[in-house]
Amino acid sequence: MDSNLNPLSSKNFLSTKMWTNWAQNVTFPGVVQHPSTVNEVVDAVRHVIATQDKSASGIFVVGSGHSFTFPAASARTSLTLLCLDKINHVTFDESTQTCTVGGGATFADVVQALEPYGRTVENTASLLCVTVAGAIGTATHGSGPTNRCLADLCVEMTVVSGDGYIHNITDSRLFVHLGMLGVVVALRLRTVPSFRLHQRCYEGVSLEAFYGASPSILLSHLSSSFWVDFSKGIVLAWLRDAPRRDNETEVTFEDTLLDGKLRFDPIPVGEAPGFDILATMLSQGGDVSYNILPFFRYDAILSRRDTLQTEWFVALNDVPEVLRALSRLPNIERVMSHGCEVRCVRSDEFAMSPFHTRFGSEIYGALHFTLDNTEGVQEAVTTIGGALNQWAAGPHWGKLAARHWLPCYQEDEATHVFWEATARLDPEGIFRKAVPP
Repeated sequence: MDSNLNPLSSKNFLSTKMWTNWAQNVTFPGVVQHPSTVNEVVDAVRHVIATQDKSASGIFVVGSGHSFTFPAASARTSLTLLCLDKINHVTFDESTQTCTVGGGATFADVVQALEPYGRTVENTASLLCVTVAGAIGTATHGSGPTNRCLADLCVEMTVVSGDGYIHNITDSRLFVHLGMLGVVVALRLRTVPSFRLHQRCYEGVSLEAFYGASPSILLSHLSSSFWVDFSKGIVLAWLRDAPRRDNETEVTFEDTLLDGKLRFDPIPVGEAPGFDILATMLSQGGDVSYNILPFFRYDAILSRRDTLQTEWFVALNDVPEVLRALSRLPNIERVMSHGCEVRCVRSDEFAMSPFHTRFGSEIYGALHFTLDNTEGVQEAVTTIGGALNQWAAGPHWGKLAARHWLPCYQEDEATHVFWEATARLDPEGIFRKAVPP
């Protein structure tokens, strides 16, 4: 491994632009480096290690920028920014039926590369242009009662850590790391045989009818999403399942859900003009999973950047009462300018996951809010968080939250293992602002 401690300076490696996330609510000044090899990542890390003022120096990896807060970003005056968009390889190992992906590979890269082998990943993010490494490290999730967060796809994680060396991590408790273990340069993922799905979209479901039925509906489908408009008292529902046939020939489905009716016309969405959300899709044999599982279309480009997000998790059985409480908030249109998306996710054992079994539920209801990026956004986040306090709702730390993330991770065996790993792999703390409690 090249031990040169000087920063690389080729035109392909350095960018002079100041980096900002997708929503443009977080900006990091400084040079963005685009390494094309793992050796270059090592050189960049070792250069920071060699700096004299380590208290002022740190490293932060930027991906597709679809986080809205960055808990592990070092609060330093000199921040080295790494973008791994050139380390985006995807290779498939037929002997293990796993694939290895570079730290800059997106879900779109992965599903396309696996398709010729008749393989895919069993779950995806809502948007396929996000990096797999970023989604796994932040406990990004899809939806479904059997689906854990996306870290569950991971078998092995390769990082360049704060000690300047490459480490292969197989302890799954460390896969959700919030950027504190180093630069993830590669991941080995489980794959499954390619599969196809049907999607049914129902419009005009009354919120009153949805309240009590929500837990059972969420539990009854492979994947589902519900867009709640509190001001109008209606719900738009997407149900995703394997194709069902009578005598292997005729597709069967229900034409109603509660008091809602099937919708076939695509749904316009503000963040992606021209890339309407797909509605009911019941083609014979179904459609490929990566066209159905993501909320946004496979080819969607989110061109509007004037919204922010907050997300909270509650026990699935509490969802009806939580929705009722949210519906009673004053000035509901101002607080929830784009409604609330409801999904579910299964608990896990990843140390830093907001769905960890330590929080007491087997399956969580995920309440996702898209908010206008205005002066009142923090008040809206605080209002929503306050309304959910009595259900001990936990926030997603890649999105806006009303309180600091660290106190939620009480000391147990998993967090002890995690903090020990950060201290061992990052002795100078160049990847972490947070320290063990």
